[in-house]
Amino acid sequence: MVQLKMPHTLFNREEWTNQLDGGEYFVIAHLLSQVLIGRERDHRKVLQEAMDENALLEAHFFNKDKEIFISQLDQKLVMYEPLEHDHAVSDEWKIIRSYKLDPSIVNQKRDNEEEVKAYEAVEVIEYLKHDAESHLAYVDKTVLYRLTEE
Repeated sequence: MVQLKMPHTLFNREEWTNQLDGGEYFVIAHLLSQVLIGRERDHRKVLQEAMDENALLEAHFFNKDKEIFISQLDQKLVMYEPLEHDHAVSDEWKIIRSYKLDPSIVNQKRDNEEEVKAYEAVEVIEYLKHDAESHLAYVDKTVLYRLTEE
């Protein structure tokens, strides 16, 4: 079996600051005890505690500019090469898809115990390219874009 090596960087509090400070991000995170969906700032305390306790399994941080994916690898959190949105691509070469979220997962509490907004769906953008040989279009990359509210 051939195993692909993906470029990655160790993800810790310093890397969190380098990557996420100053930006508004949505997050979908899988912890040992729960799934968090919402705005990163609303779940930051729980996410960082989970990082410290090695209980954060994986997370997607995303906005209109990029998606950052982190996951466990050999008992450490690593960040893979971010996927960036290509704002220069014309709309005819993009497809926006919306995937409905399970209400039992998204109706959660914030760090300060206030009810969070219920998100209805996650939107992704698929970027298309054209293969000159086969004359067929194909999906070049798919990047998380935003969470939509009810």
